[in-house]
Amino acid sequence: MRPRDSVKVENIKKKALEMLVIEGIDTFSMQKLARAAEVSPATLYIYYKDRDDLLYQVWLEQLHALSSTVLEGFDPNASFEEGLWVQWCNRIRFFKEHPLEWRFVEQVMHSPLHEKYMAKSGNPIGDSMGAFVSNAVRRGELTDFGTAESIQADYPKAVLWALIFAPLYSLLHNPTKEPGTTSTLPTQQEIELAFKCVVRGIRP
Repeated sequence: MRPRDSVKVENIKKKALEMLVIEGIDTFSMQKLARAAEVSPATLYIYYKDRDDLLYQVWLEQLHALSSTVLEGFDPNASFEEGLWVQWCNRIRFFKEHPLEWRFVEQVMHSPLHEKYMAKSGNPIGDSMGAFVSNAVRRGELTDFGTAESIQADYPKAVLWALIFAPLYSLLHNPTKEPGTTSTLPTQQEIELAFKCVVRGIRP
């Protein structure tokens, strides 16, 4: 068996990530990737079984990177306000430091692949967030949206995730620019204001 060339593999993954974000998942092919990475199609099959395996491996690596950042310093037993602020700060950091990777993870999350991939890999972020939310509900810090074991399904979890994270993502993707500035990201003041509104609105 030919030895694994780590430099070549990293170049292949980098090119794959760029193509997936720019051109989309549906149009991605091994032939196109081989041309972009300047390798033969046969070389790709040394490292990956097929297109589906390559997509999954690229996504899994980004999921691990995102999870590592998002869960850094996060305690599921923390108060709702304290824990959610850590989540916001960590997600902002990943967005700033890894914009391409962030966009790819979002692509998969909004595609039919997401459920399939999560079933294979598990969901470390979701598991920690689930425990965090249930703890907050039990302490009376958070309105129950069907997340606590004792009260189920009056509201879907999707409602809760939209309420606590959509304002942040909206700021990151659709920043407002003040006259005379060139900043493309929200200011710290805007982030803190949005966070306070979210916490105030979500409490019982």
